[in-house]
Amino acid sequence: MGYCISLPLSRDLAFPIRLLTVSGAALLGGVLGYQFKRWHIKMYFKSSTKRELEGKTPCLVQYKITDQDIEIDSSNCKLSFPLDSLEDIKIDDKWLEAKFESGLCLLPLSTFENNTEQKRFIAAIKQEL
Repeated sequence: MGYCISLPLSRDLAFPIRLLTVSGAALLGGVLGYQFKRWHIKMYFKSSTKRELEGKTPCLVQYKITDQDIEIDSSNCKLSFPLDSLEDIKIDDKWLEAKFESGLCLLPLSTFENNTEQKRFIAAIKQEL
């Protein structure tokens, strides 16, 4: 057994109150759905990264720069970017971004032993372009 208390509303207010209720519920549902989607994506990336690394953290990545290509060797894969297919090169504070026909290669500037070696490599690469 229960009790229900309702306030008597005039017909003039019934529609706006229903409209506000439905709009509020839709807005709340949208916000909650958006937050859930963000959480879901975050958890997906965490689990897929964990699965890819197979519990091997930190992940060691080795970069080898030769006269013909840039080789990247990580725990799960080996990549090679031929220098003759280099299209563009950009540098920011921490990364050297090399755009190739087959993809994009991000090299941390810590790959180079010192600034002189880094500048020499970039000058040699820019000559190839």
